[in-house]
Amino acid sequence: MKLSLAQPNASHYDALSTWISDAEACVHWAGPGIDYPFSGEALPQLLQKQDSKSFSLTDAEEGLMGFGQYWPGKPGTVHLGRIIINPLYRGQGLGKALLQLLIAEASHRHQPETITLNVLRDNPRATFLYRKMGFVPHEDHSTADMIFMQLDAD
Repeated sequence: MKLSLAQPNASHYDALSTWISDAEACVHWAGPGIDYPFSGEALPQLLQKQDSKSFSLTDAEEGLMGFGQYWPGKPGTVHLGRIIINPLYRGQGLGKALLQLLIAEASHRHQPETITLNVLRDNPRATFLYRKMGFVPHEDHSTADMIFMQLDAD
């Protein structure tokens, strides 16, 4: 399967909006800043953060497999967020592929020293993937609900 990052379009946002089934799933994906329910049409504006870049993970047929964002953080840092895989394709290694592509894109564009992300403590599958990818938890920046993780860029 040939995967690549693409600019999200209206049909991607429409599909993405169907992947979030309830308010809890919305918080897991987007954090507390986006209210559920939402429409695909509203997503581009709801997801906008200063200097953020949004990407769709697509296959050769332009099918939407996943979505993720990154944005500059503190100097020398890029933060990954709102990472999600199409529910039809979970458990097939696409999360790893999406992370690798996002990291490569962010590294090319920003040359960060550090890449960070947050993951909810009750999301062990994501936490396992991030650890496997080399992200290290930092409890001093974490909360009771969320783990802050960091990867030193090569």
